[in-house]
Amino acid sequence: MELIGVCKGPTVDDVKKNLDEIQGDVDGIELRLDLFEVIDLKLLKNLLLSWNKKVILTFHNKESEEFLFLWQQLLDLAPDYVDLCWDCPDVLLSYVQKHSCRPKIILSYHNFIKTPDLDQIYLQMQEKRADIYKMACLASSTTDALKMLTFCYNTTQQGKPFIGIAMGEFGKITRILAAVVGSYFSYVHIHGHQTALGQLDLKDFPSLSKRTKVYGLIGENIEKSLSPDLHNTMFSLADLDAIYIKFPLKIDELGEFFMCVNSLPFIEGLSVTTPFKERCIYYLDEISSEAVEINSVNTVRKVGGTLLGFNTDAPGSVLAVRPYIMKDFSRVLVLGSGPAARAVAYGLVKEGMKVDIACRDVSKVVNEKLLLQTQLLTISDVDLSIYDVIINGTSTDMPVKITDNITALLAMDVNYMQGESSFLSCFDKIGVKTINGLPMLVHQAVLQQQIWENDLQEVDLITLLLSDDQYRNALQTP
Repeated sequence: MELIGVCKGPTVDDVKKNLDEIQGDVDGIELRLDLFEVIDLKLLKNLLLSWNKKVILTFHNKESEEFLFLWQQLLDLAPDYVDLCWDCPDVLLSYVQKHSCRPKIILSYHNFIKTPDLDQIYLQMQEKRADIYKMACLASSTTDALKMLTFCYNTTQQGKPFIGIAMGEFGKITRILAAVVGSYFSYVHIHGHQTALGQLDLKDFPSLSKRTKVYGLIGENIEKSLSPDLHNTMFSLADLDAIYIKFPLKIDELGEFFMCVNSLPFIEGLSVTTPFKERCIYYLDEISSEAVEINSVNTVRKVGGTLLGFNTDAPGSVLAVRPYIMKDFSRVLVLGSGPAARAVAYGLVKEGMKVDIACRDVSKVVNEKLLLQTQLLTISDVDLSIYDVIINGTSTDMPVKITDNITALLAMDVNYMQGESSFLSCFDKIGVKTINGLPMLVHQAVLQQQIWENDLQEVDLITLLLSDDQYRNALQTP
């Protein structure tokens, strides 16, 4: 894949000002002449002569009275590529094919409304001869983007030059992973001058290849998740050719998502968060004994065509809490009965701690194995003063009332994105040691890395992360 910087003018002089800055970072430029205010052919010719990399000329304004005449003049400039609409006049396509300079033809299909049947559109496009076919369609969901990734990957695997782009916010993953799926070109904007929905800035474009392994996070409302930063930091510190991205999903997309994952061999692992830790189990081939007992999967590894499910929340919570507890058999209260709370309770029970679970509606707790090992309480009746450790495993900022008679050693909130939660703030005021969910996040993520990457089994990722300011504070222990 080659990286193309997109220049939209509005004049040739404006383009020239940017080229010196980007010359070492791109393989070529696309001049979006249909967005220029003025097309000065003399200046344009001088620009092309001074630029020693590839040039794509694009002018899609078929309504222009001078459309065909302008193209005749543009071809005389001998560009490397021309980008033509898939429904351009046959006379133009024929003229380009017969022109003495014979640039390579990119035949483009754009759909700014939806992602249609890509196979059908591609067949129609091939009725016109071109060197490269390009499809850019609006993605209304992550699964739309994955359809484009799948189509691009399958097409390029057959040795056919193809560019596949899903436009919009959901489509950014197709731009990020362009090199991985073998897209012929990927396009970036320069200095914030975006020319298409979801187009990446040159400075944000990752350096990937067909060998890059892809991992990601699935869940709803994951915009603020730290997981991509955390995992990509670990990949970088361990010098691995891998990337971790976000796959925001709605509940009704989950089945289609896993179908796409199965067809894309470069996606090797997933993190799973709310609301899919239970729902994803249906789509997996095998799950670990711990995940069975907790009835929750937060880690998926793909081995060949097999999807394996694991739970690293449980051991991650133990690693986060253990340094703060002086007694071997502490009494712990876990607030909540969802997947995160169950994982925390399970992990601490396995460590030999006496664990009670408190929730609003005890009738909804149906995990029989966990019930055999814990005491179940109604959250409104619980006595906080008898516990050494109190853990908020709910999504509520303040699930219980904090009083002065509490003598706990530690209070923890599994949430890490709330900032200073009211729950922890109240414990701080009465002198109880507090930690948020970031240490648990880091520890469970390290365990995920070891599940995904055999090369990391012997790598001390915690030590590596201590070199990063953001995670050093989370990993400091008393």
